[in-house]
Amino acid sequence: MQSYSCEVRGGTLSSVYLVSYVAFGGPTLVAGLLIPTIGLQNVVYGYAAFVVVLSVIALALLLRSRAKRIKSSTAVAQ
Repeated sequence: MQSYSCEVRGGTLSSVYLVSYVAFGGPTLVAGLLIPTIGLQNVVYGYAAFVVVLSVIALALLLRSRAKRIKSSTAVAQ
């Protein structure tokens, strides 16, 4: 088994930080641009609705994946 060099680990960690900053900074920038036109309360409601929709999609995908896994494990057991 190969061990990873410090350069590879550093690049991976940098990628994780980049994704994290974009994931949290992007909505903040968009909210900052939308607040003057539609107001803070509407931006907060819109962002909350967006998070709820993404959560429901993630839950549906998780349940579908779990059902497939259970179905395939019972088929193998028989």
